[in-house]
Amino acid sequence: MKHLFSLTIVVIFICHALTAQHGIDSIVSAVEQHNTTLLSLRKNAEAELLASRTGIFLQNPEISYNLPVG
Repeated sequence: MKHLFSLTIVVIFICHALTAQHGIDSIVSAVEQHNTTLLSLRKNAEAELLASRTGIFLQNPEISYNLPVG
């Protein structure tokens, strides 16, 4: 009976230890959300991407062609 009780306690502690572990993905996402350097670098990269797309189109595009005479 004493062994069954101690085995039960050991199993409970092992199960508790396994559920306390977090996956690496959740840890990395938490670091990304709370690290101000990473946040500012991400915002800077987004701003540079938008700036590279600005002004690539003509203001007033016109099309003209000449018909051959004759």
